[in-house]
Amino acid sequence: MIKKIKLLNKKDAPLLMRVRIGGVDCVVVVDTGANYTVLDRSFAKKYTACEDNEDGSEMIGVGYSDTFDSSDFCCMMEVLDSDGGWNAMLLEGIAVDLNDLKQACKELTDLPVVGIVGTMWLDYWRARIDVRKKTMTLE
Repeated sequence: MIKKIKLLNKKDAPLLMRVRIGGVDCVVVVDTGANYTVLDRSFAKKYTACEDNEDGSEMIGVGYSDTFDSSDFCCMMEVLDSDGGWNAMLLEGIAVDLNDLKQACKELTDLPVVGIVGTMWLDYWRARIDVRKKTMTLE
């Protein structure tokens, strides 16, 4: 089953995808530079099956390596396709404080920005992104 998703990005802004998690209409950033899928910790604790990591998680990135408080989460995320239908998809990842991301994206959408989908999720669904058409195709 192939689904085409219309992305919500504006010029010179990150790729945004409208989703529904725990019955809440919201937005996630589609980040091809992020490996993991991340949800805001307070949102994940309220709307997903979320379990605290006792030892924290290690985050390694360009110029950054640290251990931070995190939780693991698992939920169903509904994705709005270009035909107006909602499609349920599994979403797993880590939950951390994303206040900086939420603040940075505040002007881009009226819906709350609650997370980031990274390359592991994109690869799992064999995503193909067409930046010019602002669409993503999932298999």
